[in-house]
Amino acid sequence: MTYSVVVADDHPVYLDALSRAVDQSAELALAGTANDGAEAVELIVNVRPDVAVLDVEMPIHSGPSVAARLAQLELPTRVLFLSAHRDGATVYDALAAGGYGYVTKDASMREIQEAVLRVAAGVRSLGADVEHQVIGEIQVRAERQTLDLTERERSVLELAVQGLTVIAMGRELHLSPATVKVHLSTLYAKLGVSDRASAVAEAIRRGLVA
Repeated sequence: MTYSVVVADDHPVYLDALSRAVDQSAELALAGTANDGAEAVELIVNVRPDVAVLDVEMPIHSGPSVAARLAQLELPTRVLFLSAHRDGATVYDALAAGGYGYVTKDASMREIQEAVLRVAAGVRSLGADVEHQVIGEIQVRAERQTLDLTERERSVLELAVQGLTVIAMGRELHLSPATVKVHLSTLYAKLGVSDRASAVAEAIRRGLVA
């Protein structure tokens, strides 16, 4: 069986190399190429390929935006993302937008061919170098969602990150220093830490504050 493939990337040299890699596979057939997200959507809607290989960062519409659009249109095309980025947040967001797989651009063309074939066959495909990043991101987001902070606790936490003293926090929030200390103690318990510096570090790690 031969699978039809559309390739979209705004880097001409990489797009050409990727297109040739698809063409050289006996099991893959190049159905067209696109240089930006708008061209990719139009092409995929017209030719309805089995797989669309999309760069995450493209002009006009990003790869995840294209994938989300395809999902809205309920097209059968499966999306494999390619990107130079391997951080968990980028991979997670791309997959959440409708991606069936994710491979970094430093993978060999043979590895990319194999990923395309797996996605075409309905097998989700993640490069080994990003899999642990995704797991870490899932854990961080789960922690962020399950941590139940009150509005006042969040305000105290934000001021703690800014380095304000307990007295300064009290003035800012119109609270007594004793009340601020109570909120800080509650924060320590919820974050599983024992001091202010650890609370700030843990809050940043979990993405609770910028």
